[in-house]
Amino acid sequence: MPSDLNPNVWKSYLYTLTGGAARGVWSFSVLSGYLYVLSNNSNWSVGLAEGIQGGAQALVAIFGGVLADSWRRDRVLALAGIVGLLAVGTTFLAVNMSYIAGEDTFNLDYISICVALAFWGSYQGLWNTGLETIFADSIPKQQRTKPTTIKYILNLISTVTGPVIAIFLFLGFGDKWNITELRTVMMVGAGLCAPPALLLFTFSDDDMVERSRRRRTVSRYRRLSAGENHRDGLDANHHQQQQQQHQQQQQQ
Repeated sequence: MPSDLNPNVWKSYLYTLTGGAARGVWSFSVLSGYLYVLSNNSNWSVGLAEGIQGGAQALVAIFGGVLADSWRRDRVLALAGIVGLLAVGTTFLAVNMSYIAGEDTFNLDYISICVALAFWGSYQGLWNTGLETIFADSIPKQQRTKPTTIKYILNLISTVTGPVIAIFLFLGFGDKWNITELRTVMMVGAGLCAPPALLLFTFSDDDMVERSRRRRTVSRYRRLSAGENHRDGLDANHHQQQQQQHQQQQQQ
């Protein structure tokens, strides 16, 4: 099977493009601006919130690497999908916390978005480790150059696509960097991250190169064994028929 047709490979392509574009809408384009406006122009608050996201990603990436080596890769990606959906949900709650609480309080909004960013960092630490591992293990070593190049190009395309989508969102909802427009773009971007997170549940370790080869070998062995057993059965029946004919001739 060509490496590009491996289910894990083309799913990695799809996730790289859609997931990167979705992150580009909220993370690359408006996150810093949203935090800056939310915190009343506090650079320290912006740095702290984004530092929480980066710290969570670094810590969970170590945990994800250990799991990827000792556990199934597809289960690590499924866990990442769960965390990703939690990140989407907490982001929706965080950016609407003032409406839910019925009052506009900086502390509540800021703490909520920090919690959401911790989930996003954990999500990125898990999916990045699991996806890169299962992607590499699903391609024969001598065929990795082309798929890796395609994946890299898709990643570059996604980093451009996300901000372009954000531009059109600002044109549609209002080209102003106030909290209302930024909140809207944040929610749209977070919502777009849900389908890629669901895609992570569809990967399978059984499609990796070594396991796929092992599965084909076992299947081929079973077919050969079944064929040999069938031939042995035919030979036994033929021998039994010859014996019966010989006995009948002796009786006559």
